[in-house]
Amino acid sequence: MAGYLQDQLWIKRVQSKYTPIQVAQYLATIGVSPPSNIRQPFDSANGSRQREMRLKMLEMVVKHHLLTFPFENTEMHYTSSHDIDIDHQALFKRFVVERKGSFCFGQNTVLLEMLRGLGYRSYAGAGRVNSNWQNPAQEYSFGPQLHMVVLVQPFEDSSETYLVDVGFGGTGLVRPIPLVSGEKSEVMGVGPTEFHRLIKEPFPHSSLGQGVWNLEVQHVSSGATRVSAKSPWKRMFAFCEQEFFYEDCVAASATVTRSHPLFTQNVLCIRSVLEDHSLDSSLYRITMHGNEVKARRNGETKILATFKTELDRVKALREIFDIHVNDACVKFVAGGLAQLK
Repeated sequence: MAGYLQDQLWIKRVQSKYTPIQVAQYLATIGVSPPSNIRQPFDSANGSRQREMRLKMLEMVVKHHLLTFPFENTEMHYTSSHDIDIDHQALFKRFVVERKGSFCFGQNTVLLEMLRGLGYRSYAGAGRVNSNWQNPAQEYSFGPQLHMVVLVQPFEDSSETYLVDVGFGGTGLVRPIPLVSGEKSEVMGVGPTEFHRLIKEPFPHSSLGQGVWNLEVQHVSSGATRVSAKSPWKRMFAFCEQEFFYEDCVAASATVTRSHPLFTQNVLCIRSVLEDHSLDSSLYRITMHGNEVKARRNGETKILATFKTELDRVKALREIFDIHVNDACVKFVAGGLAQLK
């Protein structure tokens, strides 16, 4: 079912912060070859084929981005600045040149500008994470607007709109989801045990009672059907359709890097991995948190590594996540909140 912004608004085309050469370098890095006609004007005679091609291309970019660039905050802990630089050119260097990653503001800033460079009409939106999302029986507890998402209109002849998000980390989206409320928005997550959907309803405690969008996730046991499992939907974050500008992103990023406990107290890294060697296969996630690295596949978790020293941790970053942190940089985490206990 097609989804739309309020009043079926059209997103204006905006020039990318990246040059065509940089967009081509990004695509080569993630291993995606765009169709030669990706930027051609809409042709009504071949409309359905063009729409299918543009949606497929969007799906490929999102999936390959996740496979290439880990969700991580090592720049906060293994540099003297203890900051994450989200300048567009600094992000290009970190992602495309160094093959590292970032958190939501870096991840979705890069994706947004690359999609614009490919001719997709898109813009950034802001989200509020529900800190109780892993406990669906508890009351929602939404924080300030410290998450970033991307809204995209893939088709030249339509204002049909999708949400994409490569920056939530664990349990986040891995494909575009149509901007529709309810079961008609449901899409599979990393594999057959994970699903996402959108729900639009008034924000709790709102004075206006206006509807906002909510992204929810559901996990079912491996081998169980979704009907028999009766697994609860967990509300991860809420977002609205108001545009989130780069200046907003910079301010929110500074707040997260300076005061958000999840990021200031932990070295985080999450990589998406193919289940097998086929690019059409499902994914699973490998996560570094605390003193462990875990893999979660088909609803089951396996510990891959544990570490007692900071050198053990940077070794795991290199060998498991392919993030190269110099051993000498462990001095920057010493004495800080994220130091191994």
